[in-house]
Amino acid sequence: MNWSSLCVCLKSPRTPWGRRCRWVFLAVGLYTIIGFFVLPAIIRWQLVKRLPGITHRQAAVRKVKLNPYALTLSVQGLALTETNGAPFAGFDEFFVNFQLSSLFHWAWTFREIRLAHPTATIIRDAAGQFNFANLLTGPPSPQPKAPKEPKPLPAVRIQHLIVTNGDITIGDQTRAQPLSLDYRPINFDLKNLTTQRKEDGICTLAITTPSGGYLVWSGTASVDPIHSSGKLTLQGARIGTYSPYLAELMRAEIADGVLDFGVDYRLDAEAQPLQLDITNATVKLDHLRVTAPNDGETLLALNSLSIEGASASLARREARVPRV
Repeated sequence: MNWSSLCVCLKSPRTPWGRRCRWVFLAVGLYTIIGFFVLPAIIRWQLVKRLPGITHRQAAVRKVKLNPYALTLSVQGLALTETNGAPFAGFDEFFVNFQLSSLFHWAWTFREIRLAHPTATIIRDAAGQFNFANLLTGPPSPQPKAPKEPKPLPAVRIQHLIVTNGDITIGDQTRAQPLSLDYRPINFDLKNLTTQRKEDGICTLAITTPSGGYLVWSGTASVDPIHSSGKLTLQGARIGTYSPYLAELMRAEIADGVLDFGVDYRLDAEAQPLQLDITNATVKLDHLRVTAPNDGETLLALNSLSIEGASASLARREARVPRV
């Protein structure tokens, strides 16, 4: 049967098989049109309409793409701006790939969730108020009801969660010297995150600090119960960047100083009491110089300070520093 005869058969079916084929083709065509063209327009329209009321900010969305066959959703170019036009938050792309295997895993399963170049600006004004404070306000809560038994977490499985090239700007105008810090790039990679009990995901977080230092966290984490173990390291952080905070406590400034540290940890929130154990902790401070704020006279100079092999236990309420 060629294409022309198939079209004629679908247009005027003479057999039950032909009528069934026509309904199948119509259903597939309708599913395709709604999935590729109608739903993306509705999602974009709803985001632009509802986000200002939720966030108290202007919202813009460049594009929404939906693939109903691959079960993927992409929201591109979302931006939230203050009423004066200043940027508040946004991202280049939010991508989600849902899996039909959810039917077999008895959990909402996502093959990939990816957030590309998320940005956020956090400002603390001179009165001590954060710019995101209006997100936390809402209508008065109703009268408290009798406590209910906690419900179990919904079954969710994320095979790969990725955040790339994040950018967070933090401004503090309460200091005598206003402070502005940029943390970028921020990259996060997590595999096999699940709410199912006692299943660990593998995580890596890397952040470049404003002074050029490099913060890295790698380890495992589970949601039910909250449990995590791994290693946290910081290399090459210049502590003089945070000198405005020291100026509020004493009449001195940190002119120089480079901080490195590393620590292994284990956290178990299900244990009673809470278990947090730190081992193999090392701290190194090089070229520390504290000066007077007016004339720059050196008040304290330290060529090198190192702490090695330190450990601590929250449950046992003890800490040990074998070598300084």
